[in-house]
Amino acid sequence: MAKINITQVPPQSLIGKALAYSLSRWEKLMLYCTDGRLEIDNNLVENAIRPVAIGRKITSLPVLMMRLSACHDLFYARHL
Repeated sequence: MAKINITQVPPQSLIGKALAYSLSRWEKLMLYCTDGRLEIDNNLVENAIRPVAIGRKITSLPVLMMRLSACHDLFYARHL
């Protein structure tokens, strides 16, 4: 595998931006690679909150808190 010296890559090029993005999230990427319980995406949560975002029928803070709690429970129940 070839090693890339990041100082040789123009920072505004697409590869430079991709490398900067990856390096800024390196710790989290390594956590994902070592913990098999973590999902690569958050589709489960996005699908759970979609009705809230589309309907925009949140009329009060207690309703919002109840819905967010349900999304949280749904996401973490899958990872136990």
